Amino acid sequence: MNRKIKDLIDVGLFALLLRLIFFGLMLNKPDRFTTTDSKVTYIPIALNLLELHEFSADTMPPYEPDAYRTPGYPLFLAFCFGVFGKSLHPVVLLQILLSVACILLVYLLGYELFDRKTGLLAALFLAIDPGSISYSLFVLSETLFSLLLILSVYFFIKSEKARAELRSALAGLFAGLAALTRPIAQFFTAIPFLFWVLKGSKEGIKRGLLFLLFFVLTLTPWLYRNHRVFKRPFLSIISSYNLLFYNAAVLQAQLEGVKIADIERGEEINKIREELKNEALSDIPPEADIFQKAERYRSLALRIILRHPLKYTVLHLRGALTVLIGSNLKFLLSLQLGLPSRQTGVSAALLQGKIIEAFKRALKMGVIFPLVLLELVFLLVIYFLALLGFLKNWKSGADRPAFLFLLLTFFYFVLIAGPVSSGRFRVPVAFIPYLFAASWIVRTREDEEKG
Repeated sequence: MNRKIKDLIDVGLFALLLRLIFFGLMLNKPDRFTTTDSKVTYIPIALNLLELHEFSADTMPPYEPDAYRTPGYPLFLAFCFGVFGKSLHPVVLLQILLSVACILLVYLLGYELFDRKTGLLAALFLAIDPGSISYSLFVLSETLFSLLLILSVYFFIKSEKARAELRSALAGLFAGLAALTRPIAQFFTAIPFLFWVLKGSKEGIKRGLLFLLFFVLTLTPWLYRNHRVFKRPFLSIISSYNLLFYNAAVLQAQLEGVKIADIERGEEINKIREELKNEALSDIPPEADIFQKAERYRSLALRIILRHPLKYTVLHLRGALTVLIGSNLKFLLSLQLGLPSRQTGVSAALLQGKIIEAFKRALKMGVIFPLVLLELVFLLVIYFLALLGFLKNWKSGADRPAFLFLLLTFFYFVLIAGPVSSGRFRVPVAFIPYLFAASWIVRTREDEEKG
């Protein structure tokens, strides 16, 4: 058997078995597959699509059309419900297969950029990644989004080797599907587009335009739907909502001296959100359309942020730190497996940059603390090795554009998450530090064997 095929089978079966074990532990408690987002938006929209052919999160008439969610994940759920029935178990099983597909793609990426051993090690890192496991078991968009993003990255990398036009088009297609799954990806497309265009060659410009064309074509049906329903072509208005009720609200809470534990529990910040909402909508009629409201949300949020740019920048960067080191294992063990854990305000302490305070609060988590600490140590080691791997590969001079593209992609998704973040936002790009860390481990081992 071809060694590459054997590796794919081995790592795929290992990742599948690991996820099925956790699935089996949760099998008799289906509520652990869902979150508030699942219950309030994704599942109702999917059911309405299936039964009423309406894209609405309402559970009773008049089923107002939704302008916040994009159609990617609800369509995925509607497909699962239509084919397998309305049980969540087939949804999660299919997501497990998508998660395994992500791991196989990471192997192929490592094989393409580095060598077989690097691809295998990076794939194994992702196979045991708590976030990859956990969110394959949640009825949330992370796993589908991760697959689409990795496919776009894969075809971008492959387009540098051969069949450039086809692979550039496929990279644009999957980037478009990723944006339709989570709008946060819409500005990611600037990275591959500029990489091609800034080459300055006709071939580079051609690839960039082809990528952009297929990205836009993929979005067009949804943009047309929104133009027909709302009289405006747009992807989603959720960014305006998030900017006020998460980014600006947390900044306002900081300015008002809200305690870090209260930020995480939501006791005080919910009051602040209600006050901000009333302020934003104070001078428009109650019957104003969603766009007028969204514009007011964005306008007020920007005013608050721009009045305190330095404080907000620090807050935003602390959010990025939470993305980098926030625990996904905690959710897997406590929310999904039901191990005892206390809400201690760890992420809120990290949000304020109080590392020692965060550690003290983590000690109060209970039995899962040693495992969460082990996860943190693992992440820190991976980031350190990834930095060494990036520098070592950069010095070699080979595939520098691809390495820089991966680095920019990683930091785009880390930084765009905002102040209210968690390890959840790391999941789609966790494969990038794994690739660089694996490359350093493999090359260092090879150098030692030669020496």
